Amino acid sequence: MIKASKWLVFGLGTTILVMLMVAGLTLFLVVEDKPWVQEDLAGQLEHADEVQPLLQQLTGLLKRSRYQQFVQLSRPQLQSLAGLAQRAAPKLQGQIGLSNELGWMVWSYHLPGNPFGEYLNVSAELLPSEGVKLGTLKIGGISLPGERAQAALLWLLDWKLGETLASDFVQRIQQVHLSEDRMLVRVAPFDDLVAKLKALPKSNLSEADELRRQRVQYYLAELQQMPMPKSDISLGILLGHVFDKARQRTQSGAVASVENEAAIMALAIFAGSHRFSHFIGDLSGESGKIQTISTHTTLAQRRDLSLHFLYSAAIKLLSEQGISIAIGEFKELMDRAKKGSGFSFVDLAADMTGIRFAELATHPATAENFQQMMAGLGNEALFFPSVDGLPEGFDKQAFKQRYQQVDSQAYKAELEEIQKRIDQLALYQG
Repeated sequence: MIKASKWLVFGLGTTILVMLMVAGLTLFLVVEDKPWVQEDLAGQLEHADEVQPLLQQLTGLLKRSRYQQFVQLSRPQLQSLAGLAQRAAPKLQGQIGLSNELGWMVWSYHLPGNPFGEYLNVSAELLPSEGVKLGTLKIGGISLPGERAQAALLWLLDWKLGETLASDFVQRIQQVHLSEDRMLVRVAPFDDLVAKLKALPKSNLSEADELRRQRVQYYLAELQQMPMPKSDISLGILLGHVFDKARQRTQSGAVASVENEAAIMALAIFAGSHRFSHFIGDLSGESGKIQTISTHTTLAQRRDLSLHFLYSAAIKLLSEQGISIAIGEFKELMDRAKKGSGFSFVDLAADMTGIRFAELATHPATAENFQQMMAGLGNEALFFPSVDGLPEGFDKQAFKQRYQQVDSQAYKAELEEIQKRIDQLALYQG
């Protein structure tokens, strides 16, 4: 028995050692000392205003899923999307290109300090073909044939979904045509796949997620019971109401940071967009649907600023701060198009304030004091800075004349002014 135990321990030890050696060898082959790409981020974001037609195409793709369709992506659109990814993740560098022979993308990620190397480099190729055909996939020093990489990726997605939906959808892509300036994709009808996707059972919430859902539902119910005027109402009044409820629950033993998070998410659903509820769980209650605000909320007497604030705060809670800022900035760059409202530093101020608000409201060190300051108060000046004098309404030409590009000194000066105004508010100094 003792001898058998020794062999068992020896076998386990040898297996672990081999696994560590394989992992180390893999990291040695994958991680490298130099990046494969260093891209001009500002140049990529220059064409952000051209992404709006792409978003409209993708929206229409689902609406017309019963019919054969064509999706067209231009080189500037692809490069702008790469720029958005890099804006959201500053350690990421990426490049996307097109030619008649192939489409390609290269990404380099600057890793935290480690003994293997500084960068994880990845490149992938898309070939023109009937259907979808990947070229070589490279991860550092490892090269994988496109056919095997594609099969592995589809298997992983199908396994995650519990259905062959990913594989089935790829089969509906009938043709990929490439040129120097655009990619054209022909897609067969896929309405049956959309129906299957909607019919997938919802994942059961973990205990922690269920408790979060219950907290959000509590604050949503409190908001739904508030008497609302027929005219617009300041967002500050609603924030004061939910933070007063959060303070009461904290005084009864709840955790301030998690109560504040639930209060903000409930308000984003109630006065922002009910679609945020998809990230929380079923909040429909007995009525079968979520009751949202019957009027509009405002900040600085503007409806759009209230939405910018709420959306950015909610995205901050659902993601990382860099992603929230990047989405807000990218939206403003898109608005420089002829039919857009123009680039607005006023909107960016609302985005940046919403992020800062959510960050401090949910930080354990500041959450309780945040409640005390916000509870029951409707004064916007407590949490929202003055936007007087901040420039807005720039079309693409006017933006370029005044700021040249994103991250120019003039552009950074405007962001610094916004940050200064936010920092001056007492709420954000604790």
